[in-house]
Amino acid sequence: MSGLSVCFPGSWDQVVADLVEGGSTANVMAGGTDLLPSIYRRQLSPRRLISINRVKEARAIARRLDGLIIASGATLAALEEACLPPEAESMPKVAPGGIGPSVSGAPVTAWGVLSQAAGVVGSAQIRNRGTIGGNICNASPAADTIPPLLVLNASVRIVGPEGPRKLPISEFILGPGKTALASGEVLREILVPNTPPKFRALYIKFGRLRSMDLAVVGVAVGLVLSEKRTVDDVRIAVCAASPVPFRATTAEDVLRGSALTGEKVTVASRLVAQETRPITDVRASGEFRRELTQVLVQRAINTITGGAVS
Repeated sequence: MSGLSVCFPGSWDQVVADLVEGGSTANVMAGGTDLLPSIYRRQLSPRRLISINRVKEARAIARRLDGLIIASGATLAALEEACLPPEAESMPKVAPGGIGPSVSGAPVTAWGVLSQAAGVVGSAQIRNRGTIGGNICNASPAADTIPPLLVLNASVRIVGPEGPRKLPISEFILGPGKTALASGEVLREILVPNTPPKFRALYIKFGRLRSMDLAVVGVAVGLVLSEKRTVDDVRIAVCAASPVPFRATTAEDVLRGSALTGEKVTVASRLVAQETRPITDVRASGEFRRELTQVLVQRAINTITGGAVS
């Protein structure tokens, strides 16, 4: 790390100015849980780190009438706490450790699915330091927070030398390690709109271990059922089974507006699996990931509906 300098701007405008001045040799740092190990392993060689930790509003999480605003420097631990749904007190807890799937509790209302995902990232130490902005901008195919943000129809606000701009989260991640950030731009905040009435959601992460492991596959499902158990709205998102986490819109279209039956769920979950482009690596084969995606989508819908799909 010889020759590396660190600056601590006090505003977003100064962050942008420092980024422009540093050019391609500058990196923004929040928690540093991904960035610093990459520098240590010589995968990155920045000359300047620009810490956002002294930007006053960089860690804020605010509830507004139209939704939730999450500053990019908000820690995953703070996000887990802030997005806890009203029913969290009575939710079953997932025991840490062990081998097998990490199922993030029971189906939840409002933004609780984001709390679930934040709560299964890494270890407690990582969550206390790592940030939502870092998890997004790292652009990992296995990023746990992206599927919930996709089913919540979230967007991001970016600031840069040309001014602010807003993008749907689905357009922000372009590939493994690649985002839509242009030179001199930085992710300022994530905007999460209010969820529809009766919206219930669940994030399921399957890993080799129940903690401190990347997802083999992660699935988030959001569902709104009518009194007659017709699907008024459905949102399905998957990570770790394609180069970029994605919304399974073809499968959603099959379910939306129809009665929720076991046959429909089977067809839709197969379609989700067909949309994946999984790789084979040390964690799992591509074939296993594709089959697992189908199983987790079915499991998520079945859990949300209380096993009432027939």
